[in-house]
Amino acid sequence: MGDWMKIVGGIDGGATKTECVLMDIQGNILGRGLAGPSNYHVVGINNTIKAIRKSIIESLKNIGERKIDYLTIGLAGLDTKRDFKYIERSFQNFDLANRLDFKHDSIIALIGAHAGKPGIIVIAGTGSVAAGINRDKKYVRVGGWGYLLGDEGSAFTLGRRGLMAVLREYDGRGASTKITRRIFDKLGIDDYEDIIIKIYGAERIVEKVASLAPCVTDAAKEGDSIAINIIYEEMEKVGELIYTVAKRLDMLDEDISVAMIGGVFRAGEVVIGSLRKVLNRYELKFKLIEPLFPPSIGAAIWSLQSIGVKVNDIINNIENSLEMLD
Repeated sequence: MGDWMKIVGGIDGGATKTECVLMDIQGNILGRGLAGPSNYHVVGINNTIKAIRKSIIESLKNIGERKIDYLTIGLAGLDTKRDFKYIERSFQNFDLANRLDFKHDSIIALIGAHAGKPGIIVIAGTGSVAAGINRDKKYVRVGGWGYLLGDEGSAFTLGRRGLMAVLREYDGRGASTKITRRIFDKLGIDDYEDIIIKIYGAERIVEKVASLAPCVTDAAKEGDSIAINIIYEEMEKVGELIYTVAKRLDMLDEDISVAMIGGVFRAGEVVIGSLRKVLNRYELKFKLIEPLFPPSIGAAIWSLQSIGVKVNDIINNIENSLEMLD
């Protein structure tokens, strides 16, 4: 098969969804497929494989049945060497691609956000992590230790702290908050004690708690002081992640682009403004930006680079085909 006929793919797999993007070597997007969550720590390895297969098959609909030549799979939850060994062993008989390359999801997000150029990302979705790459191609990741040990500023943490504020109100340990009514409406309850049933009885407790983050950000937009304080305190921790990445990469004296990724930032200025205030305290020369490309495109770019394609020459093709796809 000639190089011009090769197809590469990129997968972004997380705790809420899985997305696959296919490209030719000119950077034209050929297909996109979506499936359910694929963080194996959350849904188990069998469901992870099923979600990845489903996303690939859906992305092949307009192409026809064939193997992908090089597939980069970025997954949340690949935090240790043991994780990588386990996931690689689990995919030994995977038959939809000739070459598989597994990456931590922060790497594909970083590549997509800056199209492979130096910069920093901060992800605040279901979980949270910060990562960066400098001019010497050194890569650093900070955070990303999961909902029990980390995930500062994530949707899960905002949701959990919102629940705690509501229960503190019920106990009389905390002030009244507008978060309460929003969480009651979201959970479909009218009694504080029903929170226990809804949360501890949830099949996917992490996703359930994370889904409550907008209850906090929306209350903050209405001027609720408790919600505002929760967000600011969590953005202080996110700012620390960013600062630590910059410090470890010797970028403190450089102009730094920090791409914001994840649903928490979609709340807008109520979150971003707090993060900006925190970073100003560090006196960093930073610029908060939206990512150039999503993580799934970042994974596909990694695949292209891995087979020798000069991505800078085809960036316009990627941008144009992504616009047409959307």
